[in-house]
Amino acid sequence: MSLFFNSMSVTEFLKSHWNQKPLLIKEAFDPCQLPSRDDFLELLTLDQVESRAVIKKSPKKEILDGPFTSAQLMELEKKRTTYLVHNLQCESDIFEELLSHFSFLPEFEFDDLMASVSKKDSTLDAHIDDYNVFIYQGQGLRRWQLQLDPDIALNETEDLKTLKHFICDEEHILEPGDLLYIPKGVAHYGHSLTDGISYSIGLKAIANHDLVKDYLSELLIDGDQGVRTLFESNESIISADSQEVTALAIKHMKEMIIKDINNEEAMDLALLKTLSQGRNFEADSLETNPGEYSLSPHYKMVYFKKSKHVILGINGESFKISIPEWNKLIFLNQRRYSKINVSKEVLNSSIVQYLFERGLLERANH
Repeated sequence: MSLFFNSMSVTEFLKSHWNQKPLLIKEAFDPCQLPSRDDFLELLTLDQVESRAVIKKSPKKEILDGPFTSAQLMELEKKRTTYLVHNLQCESDIFEELLSHFSFLPEFEFDDLMASVSKKDSTLDAHIDDYNVFIYQGQGLRRWQLQLDPDIALNETEDLKTLKHFICDEEHILEPGDLLYIPKGVAHYGHSLTDGISYSIGLKAIANHDLVKDYLSELLIDGDQGVRTLFESNESIISADSQEVTALAIKHMKEMIIKDINNEEAMDLALLKTLSQGRNFEADSLETNPGEYSLSPHYKMVYFKKSKHVILGINGESFKISIPEWNKLIFLNQRRYSKINVSKEVLNSSIVQYLFERGLLERANH
């Protein structure tokens, strides 16, 4: 399988570049039918769209949160402004064609599709991301400078986390259709040579302490609802000094903790819950009826298949189901916006009920 229109294979990319070093792919794929600048200016006026405007000034940038009025945009368009528009995957299915090129990566790692809609000579200055990112140039020209081993000291005068020191190791000018992969930890500095639109496909930064925190939180919730194991002292662990905690007492308490924590099924459920988390959203629930529906733009599903059951994670909730039930619900193994048919046979499934209640199903448009 080739990587986009490049002769490099996906296997070669993952082996030689992924999490290691940047890669520029010229004319990665045909430009998709993506929104124009005017389309984005309209999006910036909507309440549900997460957006910011960054205005290049001296000595520091000005940052404004959206939405913006038409009058505000008229003024911002006169300045060296970059608009950042987040979570575009939830705004329209037209972005699915762009995202489909990255389907070789796990869905649980995908975080956000963001557009940078920039005026000529605008910049966000040099910064570091703690996650992998692909930058696709949709319109205009943008110069990217990279530093492979940067000094992480930050500008204290900037609200954005920009670097105090930056030395360029390599430079690339992106034209429409070009793609730049930047691994986490590589500093990058983008500068718009013309008015333009670039897209950032951001991957999640999955940190060990977050996984531990989420798992222990779930464990505590389950523990509150279950049977508690109580420590019991006895003659062998009591010291002659009443203020001393003996090594045997500590050993027994550690064993209690390890026994509770080392719960493979609870860990599977907690991990799938964490890995399926998306952005917060509000949606109306639908009445539970059979029929044709579309999966919500916010729908995020991942699964872990074991020998006798499947752990399913959907938008921050997890379910353990049997293999036969999974076979009945296999139609849920689809991406957001996909059309599905909910039959009477599966209507009483707790998972299907959850989709209706959370507003993750929408009536299909014919």
